[in-house]
Amino acid sequence: MDINKFNFKEIFNNKNGKTSASSFSGTILVLAGLATFILGTIDKIWITKTTEVLTNSIEVILIGASLLGIRKWRETQVKKEEEK
Repeated sequence: MDINKFNFKEIFNNKNGKTSASSFSGTILVLAGLATFILGTIDKIWITKTTEVLTNSIEVILIGASLLGIRKWRETQVKKEEEK
């Protein structure tokens, strides 16, 4: 990745240059979960005073983080197989 020729879509590419679906989906889920968590905090403090939105947003963040972790784990497994 060349910093002078940075392209936003390169963030989601794997080592082969292909777009990683798990990376893209994980990033979208984490961002959506964070936005929902912030809105759920506002809801908890001032509006309905319930925690369902916070709980669900944490679950969405964990699913997104898992997808990002699976991508990195898969890349290390492929690298280990190439070294053999």
